[in-house]
Amino acid sequence: MNREADQKVRESEERYRTVIESSNDGVAITKKGKHIYVNPRYLEIFGFEKPEDIIGKSISCTVHPDDYKKILSNVKLNSAGKKSIRNEFKGIKKMEPLFLF
Repeated sequence: MNREADQKVRESEERYRTVIESSNDGVAITKKGKHIYVNPRYLEIFGFEKPEDIIGKSISCTVHPDDYKKILSNVKLNSAGKKSIRNEFKGIKKMEPLFLF
């Protein structure tokens, strides 16, 4: 690639990153059923404070059991080569520890 093409690719990636980071929709990228990226809105929706709290964890920590089979099926399709699957699902928020007195 030449320098001009490299610069255009970097600019395009930066625009895409800006759109995803500022989206009103929660966006997650998963691989083999584990979160590898989440945007700030996704963290907010599911009650996490920082990406490190969810990156590497199973999708089961945010997908409601009623929708888990459907989402898992889509994960398998994605792993088989189908890309950019949009999933809408009932979610569950981060579980907070219970303190009993």
